[in-house]
Amino acid sequence: MSSPSRARLIRATLLLGSLPWCLAPAVEAQSTRPTARDAAIGLRFGELRFEPPQVEKRTLESGVTVFLAEDHSLPLVTLDARFQGGYALLPRSSYAAATALPSLLRNGGTTVLPPDSVDYLLDFYALQMTFGGGGQSTFSSVNTLTQHLRPAVELWTDILRNPRFDSREVEIWRDRQLEGIRRRGDDPGLLAVSEFNRIMFGDHPIGWEMDEEDLDPERMNHEAVFQVYSRIFCRENMILGVVGDVRMADIAPVLEEMVSTWPSCTEPLQDPTPPQLRRGRRVFLIPKDITQSTVVMAAPGGISQSTDPDYFASRIGNSILGANGFSSRLLTRVRTEMGYAYSVSSLWTTPARSEGIVVAITQTKSGSTVAATELILEVMSEMRDRPP
Repeated sequence: MSSPSRARLIRATLLLGSLPWCLAPAVEAQSTRPTARDAAIGLRFGELRFEPPQVEKRTLESGVTVFLAEDHSLPLVTLDARFQGGYALLPRSSYAAATALPSLLRNGGTTVLPPDSVDYLLDFYALQMTFGGGGQSTFSSVNTLTQHLRPAVELWTDILRNPRFDSREVEIWRDRQLEGIRRRGDDPGLLAVSEFNRIMFGDHPIGWEMDEEDLDPERMNHEAVFQVYSRIFCRENMILGVVGDVRMADIAPVLEEMVSTWPSCTEPLQDPTPPQLRRGRRVFLIPKDITQSTVVMAAPGGISQSTDPDYFASRIGNSILGANGFSSRLLTRVRTEMGYAYSVSSLWTTPARSEGIVVAITQTKSGSTVAATELILEVMSEMRDRPP
């Protein structure tokens, strides 16, 4: 070996030999750095001050309550109408009609305006109008420029007060639901969640799933929808809210005119009933000739939002368990460490009037179904026995 080559080899050997000595202080310094947990615990924040917006409350002559939060930062006004009543406060025979109600209010036109004329006016005045509902309530809102407030309220009132429930739109909605029922089994995830709700909640509105009997023409037609509408959209069920560039002195007469001819409720709604949750360990299997499994597991959660002091702890616990993506324990263990699934998450429901449930859900290869299920149960047991 030539002298220059020998010299380079010696220098390289000396450099490599000195690396542990060079790196030792860095490794030692790294070991003394605070962990992310230590850093989080060490965070300090100033006193949190929350100043809620000033809300003005007024009861109209008709008896309807109005809440107003003035905000003159933009020339916009949003009006919201909430009605007590939904499919959970009606018999099962009205399930389809009550579910269809928000969609048909938006798409079914009024007694004066056909559906396409409603669409034209919404576009002409640049209105954002929404309709929706849940088990125990139905709602609608409209957002408008302040300068279009009067025509916006008039159109919104016409839709809410004088719905056409166009028979063609009713049939379109019904046909779409029937097609959804026929295709339900094609989506393993949707099928699993649907069956889980039925098994967990039984014959309760939370566990109801639309079926062909619900959509029978005797149950789902123009008259059935109008009957449900009449029970929900009446004066005593209504609360109004307004936010935006308007004052109570200006909006109250407009709302008074809006509700002045609204009929009183003629038939009471059913009282809500809490679900009877399934308890005890059970395994339910839906055989499908596919290469992937959907796993849904759950148990009663023991937390009610309105009365339980552990409500906020449950929100943090659910985030740590599986609701916070890659920083949650389930995704770290099931996906990152073991590679069993692309996605895994948790859900901890906390209803105001009943006990909620704790749920974990994932999809994995058929061959790893048992292993993924056991690992999820292990992580949930760790959360119970060794909480963070």
